[in-house]
Amino acid sequence: MSKKIKYGKSSFTLAEVLITLVIIGIIAAITVPVIMANHRKTETAARLKKFYSTLSNAIRLAEIDNGTTLSEWGNTAFDYVVNYLNITEKDEDNDKYILTDGTTLTIGKASMGGLWTEGAPGPGPEQAYATMLTFDTNGDKKPNEIGRDRFIFYFVTGGQRTAAVSSSRTQSGLVTFPWAYGENTTRSSLIERCIETKQLVESSDFQFTLGFCTELVMRDGWEFKDDYPLKI
Repeated sequence: MSKKIKYGKSSFTLAEVLITLVIIGIIAAITVPVIMANHRKTETAARLKKFYSTLSNAIRLAEIDNGTTLSEWGNTAFDYVVNYLNITEKDEDNDKYILTDGTTLTIGKASMGGLWTEGAPGPGPEQAYATMLTFDTNGDKKPNEIGRDRFIFYFVTGGQRTAAVSSSRTQSGLVTFPWAYGENTTRSSLIERCIETKQLVESSDFQFTLGFCTELVMRDGWEFKDDYPLKI
């Protein structure tokens, strides 16, 4: 007589299923925010690098077509390059431009005063101008804060200060801060100044000291390193 052997069907209990779901939920809660944060950093850095490249190319084309250089354009520097940018719309009231990729660019012009000549304690005959460019990597979306989604560049035109104190000199061109001392700023100092951005915004002379976060990203190869001090 043949005997049939019956095998029981194994299954998970409700408690085991719930425990598994809880574990999956915990892992997701830990990893998903990290993945999203890394994605934001990568996307923000890519857009910032693209804008800098586009703007630099626009300057070169404008210089070729006009037979002049950025250093000669005075406080109308942006007027020379605007036609070489991919702009779809302009907000006349705020002097803001909307680019084809949804990013925005806001223009602010400010005179930097007379230039020192040969270290003399008085202003020279020339004038330097700083056109502040505020690039927003995600348009009007929040947080709308410098160093997080807004980054500062400057067009600096005119002569250069030649005072004995290096911090009195200006540097012409597309820069992250008008004063020449920024060229020798250490990375640790950039991090500290980037942290102070909020206080700089609230100060009376902020318009010339807001590019430290931008400079930090540039020096790090257009990347937000793990020690970048602001949340992206």
